[in-house]
Amino acid sequence: MKFRSANRCVVLLLTLLAFCCSARAEECAQDELEFGRFLLMQSKYAEAENVLKKTLARMPGVEPDSVADIENSLGVALLRQSKFSEAEPCFRSALAKVNQDVRRAKILSNLAICLDKSDQVDAALETCEESIRLSRSLSGVEQSVLYNSFGNLLRKQDRLSDAQNALGKAVDLREKAQEPIETLLPPLVSLAETEMELGELGECEIVCKKIIQYLEHSSSTNKEILFAVLNNLASVEALNSEYAESAASYKKAQKLAEEIYGPDSSQATTCSHALSEVLDMQQK
Repeated sequence: MKFRSANRCVVLLLTLLAFCCSARAEECAQDELEFGRFLLMQSKYAEAENVLKKTLARMPGVEPDSVADIENSLGVALLRQSKFSEAEPCFRSALAKVNQDVRRAKILSNLAICLDKSDQVDAALETCEESIRLSRSLSGVEQSVLYNSFGNLLRKQDRLSDAQNALGKAVDLREKAQEPIETLLPPLVSLAETEMELGELGECEIVCKKIIQYLEHSSSTNKEILFAVLNNLASVEALNSEYAESAASYKKAQKLAEEIYGPDSSQATTCSHALSEVLDMQQK
């Protein structure tokens, strides 16, 4: 009887020890994951990659959900370094461990970006559509990122009307979330370009003016984007026979081009020629 009792005590002690080791492994994994995410936020992608790879190497005893979080974060670190072939299996492995819709939507969104960057446009579009179907529980900002990616993928397939709808949705979600101006620029610029391609000049003009208004009131104006949008606006205004407005926009674009690219740059020269043509039309 004493021998059996001793055996039971040993078994209980070993079970308790295994539980403690498992709990400790889980705690360590979470600490390292948070550190890896901190490095990602600091744009220290190579350092984040090293930390998260070391964490994955010590996985015994860690719950699959935690492993999936680490794999997803590692995929993001690799994606930011343009290591697309390494990032893709990380995202796919994370997906295989996750059932919750909101978490799958986030991982699918990352995978869609990875596939797009590696020129797998059809697969990226399919992945993005699946992510959107699961995205109801995501925040407005996260949904906006998804719709922006979806819209740009649709543009690549010349599905311009669908792209316009997706990008418009991305802009609406960003505006409702009252995010910083800089975060609105990607979907707004893509939306303006799409409307120009569709020949919807009135809508394009409205969006271009909105972008310019945002940029002119921003503390960190992106001059390259402002130049591109002013140039597009001037073209649209000329096509709408708004020659005085077009000339004013081309003058601003030319000044920016000379400042950014130099007075003899192709951008400045193109603006100068376009301005001359508009002024000629204005006099007729």
